Amino acid sequence: EVQKIVAADRDVGDSFGLDVDIHGNFAVVGAYTEDEDVAGGNSLNNSGSAYIFDLDGGTWVESQKLTASDAAVDDRFGISVSLSADRAIIGAYLNDDDGSNSGAVYVFDLEDGTWVETQKLTASDAAASDQFGFSVSLMGDRACIGAPRNDDGGDESGSAYIFDLEDD
Repeated sequence: EVQKIVAADRDVGDSFGLDVDIHGNFAVVGAYTEDEDVAGGNSLNNSGSAYIFDLDGGTWVESQKLTASDAAVDDRFGISVSLSADRAIIGAYLNDDDGSNSGAVYVFDLEDGTWVETQKLTASDAAASDQFGFSVSLMGDRACIGAPRNDDGGDESGSAYIFDLEDD
């Protein structure tokens, strides 16, 4: 063991570390049940988050907390995370944009030292309960995203989707 890392704002029930990935001098850690605080002292329960850590002089340091630009209660952003070079993808398998629990995946790119949300992915045939984004994998500009409850081949038969991501 070299170092134990934790979120600076950790709290009971965040599930920090459920999914993790590392690439070079960056690590990403999901906290899919973290409650994001919003204006007025309210909280988006289980909206989720992910944390980026940088290797700095031999020590892993939290550099940025990632959240979805359209975070909502129970989206579970951070259930799955993947990192490749200067790009990260984060799953929010209970996002409701295309029906209840249809799911979504957010793309973040490193721009001038800051991780910026650049794209939101959903399945071309998205439907309620598909849970798109439950699992994610990223290699270069190619992403594979799981939707374990997609029903195309029968009840909860599941699907995986391949995306070729373009640079801005």
